[in-house]
Amino acid sequence: MTCKIYKNSWDDLIAFLRDKDKEKGGVGLGYRTDESNIIIGFCIFHQLHHSSTFCDFNPDDMAIAVDLMNELKNSYQINFPLGVQAWVHTHPNLGIFLSATDRNTFATLLALDNRFMAIVIDAYNKEEATYGVYSNINEVITPSFINACNLEKLAEFWEEFSKHLSERLSQRQRPLEYITPANVFSEQPVIIEINDEDDQYNLLESFHKEVIKKNRKKVALKKVRGEAFNYSTGDETFLLKGSKATYFDTVESRDTYFKLALPAADILWEGSSLPSLLRIPLIKALDGEFTGYESGIRSGLMFSEDSEKIYRLKGCGQNDLGFVKQEKEYVDKKPYYEIRGCQFRSTCLREQITTALLDKVLPEKNILVGNKPLGWWAYYDFVPINAYCGLFETLGDLRLKGDVLFSLESKLPYFFKNREFELNKAIDYLSGVESSEDLKKESFKLTVALENSDFISFATSNNTEIKDGIFKELIKFASQIRESIDFVSLYWKFGAQAGYIKKHLEEIDLVWGSFLDPRETHHCNAHCDNLILNINNSNFLDLSPVDFDLSFSRENFIQLESLKNDYCFDNLLKMENEMLKADITNCSEESQGLTRSAKLEKPYHEARKLLRNVMLKGYQAGYSANIFEKLTPGELFFILQCLLF
Repeated sequence: MTCKIYKNSWDDLIAFLRDKDKEKGGVGLGYRTDESNIIIGFCIFHQLHHSSTFCDFNPDDMAIAVDLMNELKNSYQINFPLGVQAWVHTHPNLGIFLSATDRNTFATLLALDNRFMAIVIDAYNKEEATYGVYSNINEVITPSFINACNLEKLAEFWEEFSKHLSERLSQRQRPLEYITPANVFSEQPVIIEINDEDDQYNLLESFHKEVIKKNRKKVALKKVRGEAFNYSTGDETFLLKGSKATYFDTVESRDTYFKLALPAADILWEGSSLPSLLRIPLIKALDGEFTGYESGIRSGLMFSEDSEKIYRLKGCGQNDLGFVKQEKEYVDKKPYYEIRGCQFRSTCLREQITTALLDKVLPEKNILVGNKPLGWWAYYDFVPINAYCGLFETLGDLRLKGDVLFSLESKLPYFFKNREFELNKAIDYLSGVESSEDLKKESFKLTVALENSDFISFATSNNTEIKDGIFKELIKFASQIRESIDFVSLYWKFGAQAGYIKKHLEEIDLVWGSFLDPRETHHCNAHCDNLILNINNSNFLDLSPVDFDLSFSRENFIQLESLKNDYCFDNLLKMENEMLKADITNCSEESQGLTRSAKLEKPYHEARKLLRNVMLKGYQAGYSANIFEKLTPGELFFILQCLLF
């Protein structure tokens, strides 16, 4: 059993008790769910006797309060029972415990109602009050402090309840000493009205940035020697330099460093000027002048000074180790070193130019590229060849598989713990899903109701990582959502958007980054974690492609004699398509790099497998029929909640 308390009500009670050197007794009033006692306000009744170690009040006062609450509730469309959830009393400067008298009193109350709780508070002359919440005589539990939803109606109800309760108890010569004032509900600020769709998306974008920070580890960034270059938005040009000279070098000793070998010619450009935060090269370190966030092993994120923009630093150090030499073994068993933690000139410039080109053509197809090129840093003093870091303004960092699917699937047991999975029925239904229209038929669905859901209550009790203003707006937003989330439809949308993106990359003759290099190592950038979540109030997709450092076009492609015809350009496109589909259905619980996978017990393995199969069918529809559906604001809000908590 858990206890949830409206935070503003609690704060006001503690403020009242701070100068009270004698014990006070009263109750916490509210309602219940199957799993929680939820306290919305407090009453401290007239004390018949009290000292620094003892207090008592007339128990009839509790009954009067409960009867009055239930008399008034129908006028305010409150359709659940209200009552006393906890006995509350203070121990000024005595500490938190249940005395022998307390135990006897609590035992009597528990005999009448086994859901009753006891709260002991020591707030006298204390900046930070101490307290204990007891679910039985020997068990202390940790309460959750939550924000009130439906604030205006609750304030009106509580104001009338307070007025009539004070009158009734005064008539009995037992005036209330304290009751939670109604203005603690009505005075919670709501920064913006969010009935308008633009306001919803503005709020979701703010929430999105906070969720990114919560999901990424903070890192220090220190200044180092090097040069900063700005990407020029002029005409990009490809420079063909000849394949054999730039493709790869023969390995002769451990002093030879590989340049990553792509089956394509090098790319060059010119440029000048960067945002102020990015004008001096930075590297991840144990200590540094700046704070950023990890984004994978070798990359980082920085937020602009006004937090409106997110910058991606791709290649700013291998964790906090700088640029690391790793010994490898070539196919003929000769050893060599790889440099990890950075980009190289060829891959850095390739990604900047390719991303800029995509940013010109993909928006016409309702696709936003996840990164906008800003420039690069060239580092000195680290390795025999210059290390590079690509600089981008990014739409986000929440990856489709390692973040979004991980968070949804890890919470399957939470959402459906009271439901029996009808697996045979589900398999029959999901195996027949061939189009988005099939999802609208009345059949098996994995649905989660957002309105008044237990998950919303869970979220509101864990808001310490969210800025106060944003969170108060989110509570308002949550109270306005009137939809259920169908996991099946959600996975279909993810798949359809992924397939749509892959198809349009193929239509412009671009390999995302799939090939076999001379060391017979396969590379493939076409996977779910190179799709990130973005928030946009337009017809653009909610997923955006990223990571084009290994990409090349048909025009730029070089068919090497050393590789089989299986690796011709058209076959590479087909290979990417198959690899992306395989990644969608891969339910392995082994984490790899950025990709995390939820560890589940049966029957949730089967549920995940079914959902991924629906996602694959959505992918096939998006790829073959060029169809997709956007996520609703409610679905986006739900996903961000799952990522945060």
